[in-house]
Amino acid sequence: MPRPPPILTLQNGIGAERPLIDQFGPQRIIVGALTTPVSKPMADQIVVERSDRGLGLAPAKTGQPIDQWVNLLNKAGVTTVAFKEYEAMKWSKALLNIVGNATSAILNRPPGVVYKSDVMFDLEVRMLRETLKVMDALKLDVVDLPGSPAGRLAFGVRRAPKMVLKPILTSLVAKGRGEKMPSFQIDLMAGKGQSEVVFHNGAIAKAGVAQCIPMPVNTALTDVLLRLTRHELDWRDFDGKPSRLLAEVERFEN
Repeated sequence: MPRPPPILTLQNGIGAERPLIDQFGPQRIIVGALTTPVSKPMADQIVVERSDRGLGLAPAKTGQPIDQWVNLLNKAGVTTVAFKEYEAMKWSKALLNIVGNATSAILNRPPGVVYKSDVMFDLEVRMLRETLKVMDALKLDVVDLPGSPAGRLAFGVRRAPKMVLKPILTSLVAKGRGEKMPSFQIDLMAGKGQSEVVFHNGAIAKAGVAQCIPMPVNTALTDVLLRLTRHELDWRDFDGKPSRLLAEVERFEN
């Protein structure tokens, strides 16, 4: 096909659209960020779990018009919002995706349980602050995606004292995910042999190192989760044991 039609990417993670941009050119790529949570109870069934979310779209080539696609999707009943810069949109989505994800997978506990632990809550906040430092260094704004106020999350992580932030964030995590295990844990449990953490905490850590920003938490979470995925570590050693995970973080602080 010498002239392929516009290609819409919907994969989570930082840089997931890069191979398509490199192959087909940015003018043909529309980058998407879907905030609507779904589950797949059976092979032929997909359930929309919340209808108050939607889709963010941004052109891979700055200034490329995408209004026709935004209008088309809105008419189809998919709440769709346009953004000017796709990297700001994808980093903001990643900021939301990493909340209670890697830590829950490693400790094999639901996000709501993880956030009730003071030491794990502190580790999550450090992870988010590392991410925001990288976004600041890259001059990427935190933007609100449909039904997902990443801006408020960033403001609270940056400025709110722990006594104010912890109950609010714990409540949001419990409400948003509850007892449902996050995607990193589901992949680990399924024994897929790979993890999308490389496009989340891993990509964040890599970008931070390139900006000379210390990234011990994101680096440790990526390293541990990948080694668990490859069976180089015993998952039982981390199962419900925050101290074991903290020891790994300390390794990357020295």
